[in-house]
Order: sequence, then structure tokens, then C-alpha cells
Amino acid sequence: MTSPLDSTGTGLDAPAPVEIPVEPTRHERRSMERLRAALEVFLCSGIPTQLFVSGLLLAVHVPSLKDGQLDATWVSLVTLGDTLLVIGLAVLLIRSHGESPRELFFDSRPASIEAVYGLLLVLPLLMGVGLVVLWLRLSLPALHNITENPFSAMLHSRLETAAAFGAGHWVQGWDASIAIGLLGAVWGFIYLRRRSVVAPMVSHAGFNSVEIIQFLIGGGV
Repeated sequence: MTSPLDSTGTGLDAPAPVEIPVEPTRHERRSMERLRAALEVFLCSGIPTQLFVSGLLLAVHVPSLKDGQLDATWVSLVTLGDTLLVIGLAVLLIRSHGESPRELFFDSRPASIEAVYGLLLVLPLLMGVGLVVLWLRLSLPALHNITENPFSAMLHSRLETAAAFGAGHWVQGWDASIAIGLLGAVWGFIYLRRRSVVAPMVSHAGFNSVEIIQFLIGGGV
């Protein structure tokens, strides 16, 4: 029995064309790396995690307001949930790149030296943020869109003060958001230079503590 001829007239099926994978160009690789980095920064920025935790609390009927003010319990839960999720995401992403979170966060610098360095930064950073806020309120008064800090109503007990300590800055006004954004950039720069999160963490904690003490004593700026 004769097999039917194929299109080439040989009686044999023509082999399927072999697809040769095309390697991305250097520009394409860099673009993909930048896109991935931007996505990772967004995931760890606190925005999606805070929205997720807030939505979860809303779903289980945890109120965000009490007597017209931010509820300390809600703020504490959002802050704690956001912190745990961001840390978990950061560790997961770092490991996906084949890196060690311990080496990336702490490098080889002694933690005690970094802690002292972080404490020494508190006063200069407080002065710097104060000057930025003052300049913004004098030159761009429209940015001062919040007349009363919404977290001030929570500063009545030790527990509520602890909640305010970890609270965010997005509801404190545009001027405060800009100043704190610049402050965050400074802490990020310090980490990149020293390759240790200890100094920025201690500086951040010291900065918030002094702000709360100053507010409780004489009112905030």
C-alpha cells in the first residue's frame, strides 16, 4: 500500500519547524528588572498591606472610629498586621533572589555601634523635619490641610500612646506627609550606605518617641 505524498512529493511528512528561543536584549532585561523592582517596592511600601489589613478588619466589623476619632485598637491592629506582612514579603522576595535576609539587613557591622549611630541621628533629624514643615507652611500654606493631628485624640493612656507610636502619617496632612517622606528617604540612604537596618530602626524609634513625649508635654508642631 502506497502512502500519500506530502507537499514535497517525497511521501514523507515534513518535520515541524524548530522554534529557536529569542534571548531578550540587554535593554529588555534591564526594563524587566526595573519593572520587577518597582513592583516589589510597591508591595513592600505598606500601601497594599495596609489596605488588605484594613479591609480584613472591616470585614470582621472592627470599627476604625470611636466617638468621631481614630480608634486605638484599630490603629494598633492595622500597624501590627502591616508590619508582619511587610516583613514577610521582604523576606520572601529577598530569598526569591537567592540572597540572605540576615546579610542584607545586618551585613557585618556591630549592632551596638549602629544603635548608637541611630540615636545620634535623632536630634538632627527632628530639627530637619521641623524646618521642612515650617518652610512648607510658610511658602505653601495650602499643604497644611489638617489643622489637628487625628492621632492626638489617642494620646491619653500608655496603651493608646503605644498605638500612636506605630501609626502612619497619611492622615496628618500633605505637609507632614512630604516631610516624613523625605525623612524616610534619609533613612533609606543611611541603610544603603551602611548596609544595616539597625541605625535607621533605632533612629526611627527614637524620632517617634521624642515626638510623642514632646506632644504629651507641650503639644505637637
